[in-house]
Amino acid sequence: LGFDEFCMWTGGEGGVPKSDKRYWDPYILTESGSKTYPGEFGPDICNDFILDFLKRQDAETPFFVYYPMLLTHGPLTTTPHRPDAG
Repeated sequence: LGFDEFCMWTGGEGGVPKSDKRYWDPYILTESGSKTYPGEFGPDICNDFILDFLKRQDAETPFFVYYPMLLTHGPLTTTPHRPDAG
């Protein structure tokens, strides 16, 4: 992918059935491979991944984080913080 580390919803990659699960019970790809996270919320997984990445960086060494947020893309959904919304 061109990045040292990554955490993303792909919608499906070569040889894997397409998945639209990016919010609840998401299907996420990392450098460890693709998997479904039952009972979890995709944006939280991505946020935790980025926070962990930031904590491991040397303050003196430049780095780049590209974060295309999942929640800004439709369809809209409830979140763990507002399960009654929607």
